[in-house]
Amino acid sequence: MTGEPAAERPLDDLTARLTRLTDLHEDPAAEDERDRLITALLGGLWVAACRDAAERDHPFLDDSEDEDAPAHAPRELAFALFAEEGEEVAARARAILTAARAARAHLHHGATGADRRLAEARRWWALSDPESDAAGTPADDLVDWLRGAPAVPLRSIRVPVLLHEGDPDELGVGALILDEVADDLSRVLPDPATMAFASARRVLDAGLGTAFAWARGREDAPAGTGVRWRLLTEAGTPALDAPGLEAGAAAAAGLAWLWRRSPIPKRWRRTGWPHAGSLVHARLDASGRLLPVPGLEDVAAGVVGRGVGLVVADQEAGRVRAAAGPPRRRVAA
Repeated sequence: MTGEPAAERPLDDLTARLTRLTDLHEDPAAEDERDRLITALLGGLWVAACRDAAERDHPFLDDSEDEDAPAHAPRELAFALFAEEGEEVAARARAILTAARAARAHLHHGATGADRRLAEARRWWALSDPESDAAGTPADDLVDWLRGAPAVPLRSIRVPVLLHEGDPDELGVGALILDEVADDLSRVLPDPATMAFASARRVLDAGLGTAFAWARGREDAPAGTGVRWRLLTEAGTPALDAPGLEAGAAAAAGLAWLWRRSPIPKRWRRTGWPHAGSLVHARLDASGRLLPVPGLEDVAAGVVGRGVGLVVADQEAGRVRAAAGPPRRRVAA
């Protein structure tokens, strides 16, 4: 006994917040409360609440024939908030809820109805991401994650990445977190707890996939492990809409440091790059070469004074150089 109050369960937290928003009604503070709640929902509260409901076999997940039922009222208010954010956001929220129903079926009902729920989750996910060609994979992964124990990272690395937050003309420096986890299939996947609503997933998935394939191609890369990634803003909140990322190069740097026992190529080790605190302004090809991308002046202006090193690719393919901040050395990629 520590004497400290128990942490509030995510579903209870969500219900309390929705009740508070309802009570405010036309109060001037309601708009600020709504904005804070939406930020929390998209940043992980909705996923956490659905997971909590699946673990508890809570009626929050029941079908909504009776929308006035006490357990359904908060859920319907949450869906109204999601709908205000757009059709794709609302569809993603329903995909997550339906995936939680599938997880609950596995956890408490002998998997009865789980396949049907998974098929529904796949359909909702497809509606939320119409440009994706990932078939049912994100929904399948989410169901597995919701029904299983959270993976404990074996090791983690944090690397700076370039973000366009809010104003597309303003650059910020966020963080790409790479967690090495046990995974017999050696997959690279987003962290469902924080990235379920991220609109930048397609950009990141492609870049991370290239970096992961390159790192896995190293002859002594660790076996039986995968990577879960999440992207954070400068304020430490999930970056849900961050175009313009050179995610592949950043991820390659992170993976090289994460698996520093071997996958750093000799031509990198000689120069000391990649530096874990350096932002990499380049794109990565399948062979691990860094290639130039436009916008160096804007990037340099955006990172000066932030204590972050900047490494960029020269026009000569395969050469990079330190452009701002530490480390100030010419390096070969």
